[in-house]
Amino acid sequence: MPDVFIILGKSGMRKSPTIRALTGRSQRGGKGRGKENWQIATIQKGNIDIFVQIGSLQEKGISPEKFIAEINKGSYPNVLVCLWIKKKDNERPDGATYIQEFVDKEWNIREVVVLTKDKNLPPNYLPKGTPNPNYIYNSQSQPANQIASKIRKWWKWS
Repeated sequence: MPDVFIILGKSGMRKSPTIRALTGRSQRGGKGRGKENWQIATIQKGNIDIFVQIGSLQEKGISPEKFIAEINKGSYPNVLVCLWIKKKDNERPDGATYIQEFVDKEWNIREVVVLTKDKNLPPNYLPKGTPNPNYIYNSQSQPANQIASKIRKWWKWS
C-alpha cells in the first residue's frame, strides 16, 4: 500500500503551486494531468519515486474510488496529492472523505499539511489514525517556494 502525502486547503490557498514547487513538476506533461512517477530526494530514504497529482482530486472530478483504483493499478509506492477541505457540491466530497477512503484501503497517510487563511479550523476533522497536520497560515499571500521550503523540513525532503 502506498505512503500518502497530502496537502489540504480551500480554493486559492496555493496547493497546486506548492506541489509544483515541491516536485519541479509542471502542470502539463506526463500523462496529460500533470502526474506520473517522479523522483523526490529525501533525507531518510534517499530518492523515492512518487506519483504526483497536480490539482485537487475534486477539482479534476476524480472520485476517491477512481483515484484508488488508478494508484493500485500502477502500483505506486508513494503518492502526493492535494484535496479541498470542504466539498463544493454533492458530487465532490470533502478531503476527509477521500482520506477516510484511503485509510479504509490501508493506505499509509504519512503526512498532512493544511494551507489556510486563518487559525479557525477545527483540529479534529481528519479521520482517526491520520497524523496530526501541520498548518501554514496566510498561505494565499506566501510564495509557493516559501511554503514548499517549510513542508520539505517537516517531511524531511531535501
